[in-house]
Amino acid sequence: MRDWVGGKVFGGQAPGLGVDGNEQFLDWAHQLAQTNNAIALDPVIFADCISGQPLDSCQWDPRVPQVDGNDQYHADNYNEFRGPDQRRYAFATLTDRNQIVVVDRDRNTASYVTVRNYNQLVIASQDDGSSGAFQLELPIKYTLDFFDQYN
Repeated sequence: MRDWVGGKVFGGQAPGLGVDGNEQFLDWAHQLAQTNNAIALDPVIFADCISGQPLDSCQWDPRVPQVDGNDQYHADNYNEFRGPDQRRYAFATLTDRNQIVVVDRDRNTASYVTVRNYNQLVIASQDDGSSGAFQLELPIKYTLDFFDQYN
């Protein structure tokens, strides 16, 4: 059950105070690329993601929108992408907490459903909150807060 619920949370303090979720997220992504020798997968997308190099030299940002359907290493319309480890990830941005949440679609299946539902309404449908986006944000917060407290 531990694998069904969970994910990675980056950031968490008020904007401008302390931890930058964007920087933490990119460090995680760049470490993932370096660890999995991603430059061998695609030397253009994973330019400078070479093991042993500083993390900030890697240019890959999975949050960049896909160019087309073959661009699997960047975010689709639901903020989902394939990592260089060939796992499928989804992310959501919780702006009121200054957090980025990442779940492994195939491992964190329960958390993935909450993130997917949220992204479907907010990202794909561009809901500004008037159609229920805020109600879908709460299960993400509850799930990850519970996971952090008890694991």
